[in-house]
Amino acid sequence: MKKEPTIQERNEAIARFLNYKEAFAHVEDQFGYIQTVDGFKIPGHGIPCPLTELMFHSDWNWLMSVVEKIERAKGICTEIKTMETVGGEKAYKLILRDIKMYGSNCIGLGESNSKIEAVFLAVSDFCIQYNDKKQS
Repeated sequence: MKKEPTIQERNEAIARFLNYKEAFAHVEDQFGYIQTVDGFKIPGHGIPCPLTELMFHSDWNWLMSVVEKIERAKGICTEIKTMETVGGEKAYKLILRDIKMYGSNCIGLGESNSKIEAVFLAVSDFCIQYNDKKQS
């Protein structure tokens, strides 16, 4: 059984889908020393961003860049549902389908009580599959 990707792995998959270039970044450790870590060069930012500081999972501004790229792809269909849970809270479900390549199969699914988390899960699932297919 395949393990669920971590937030960091999902953020990395999105960065790769957006064609961000890999680059070394520098962060300060708990002792004040500068450490070199893996990161990505993000367009419009002067210095590389460490992998741990990618914010697709928590910032709509970051997340919308990937949503817009997916929406520009031909044949991708999005379906968003807002549901009410038994306790009366809202729950969100975002489904991405590729009607050309996968015969209308689901290629990204996100379900959560948080709208941003539902979108993040769906688009990161899509990016993971896209990147895997691109490598093979």
